[in-house]
This record gives sequence, C-alpha cells and structure tokens, in this order.
Amino acid sequence: MRKANAVRMLAPTWCAINTIDQFGAAPGRGRPGTYQFGAAYAEVSTIEAARMLLAGVIDEGLAAAPSTVIRFGGLLGPASTTLEGALAHALARPDSLPPICSGLEIHTDSEVYALLTTLTADGAKTAVFGDLPSEETVDRTIVISGAALFAIASELAGRSAGDLDDLLKGMK
Repeated sequence: MRKANAVRMLAPTWCAINTIDQFGAAPGRGRPGTYQFGAAYAEVSTIEAARMLLAGVIDEGLAAAPSTVIRFGGLLGPASTTLEGALAHALARPDSLPPICSGLEIHTDSEVYALLTTLTADGAKTAVFGDLPSEETVDRTIVISGAALFAIASELAGRSAGDLDDLLKGMK
C-alpha cells in the first residue's frame, strides 16, 4: 500500500495523530488543512499500519488519537514487547495471520488489555498485552478478524486483490 493511498483513507485520523511529518509532509499553500506529501509514494511501513489500525478501530475521537496510539500501542506483552511492535511484526508476515485462527481483541474500558492471536511454528499462539482483569468485567471489546488482519498484511506485502482471492480459496 502506498502512503498516498493510506493518507487518503485515513487523513482525518492520521493528521490528528500528529505524526504527519513521518510522511515528509508540509502544510500546503492551497486550502488550510491540505498537505503536500514529499514521500507520498513511499510504502507504508508495518509500524505505521499498526498505528493507523489502532487509532482507527479504537476510535476514541480524533483529538484523542495520539494518546490512543500511545496507550494501546504501548501495552506490554511477552518478553516486554509492545502491542504496536507485535502487531507490526505480524503484519510483516501475512502467513502468520491465517483467517481461520488469528485475530486481535482489544478491551478498552478501565483495565485495558489486548489479545493477539497469530500462527507460529508451534501452532496458534495468543499473546496477552496489558494485565488481564482480576475478575470478569463487562467492557467494550473490539475484535479484528483474522481475515481482516490477513488482508491488511497481504496488501502491505504487495499482493493484489486477485492474489488474495486465490490465497483465501486455497485456505478453505
């Protein structure tokens, strides 16, 4: 996926994250709020995709996007990895995200935590990021299916929609 396409899709969220400089952007001279992207045709990195995904799906509002990415992306998991880093690592390896046995579950209430399930050589593995609540609570839960993660990772890897259809048919 090219940065220009990602920016078009996520411009309001991305601008609110205030990391637009990573795209080499400068305020445009035309209308207020427009940007000129020097690196618009560079590829989106997996860490950038992970940040955009977290900001977009958690959706605590545009003004809160930077703190959302910091709060949820920084959740610690196994071996002190962060959710942001683990998600970026998984997105770099589409084969670790088969639609049938992978996914991301994010709990957003008072005790925030996330569960990322990926496929490893030893089978499906679920990593916990943050602290699981001591007792069962009712909270807002966001679930991103394995199919959605697989599609994102595959597009980042440069696969076309036709390639994805063929891959998904082969997985059934």
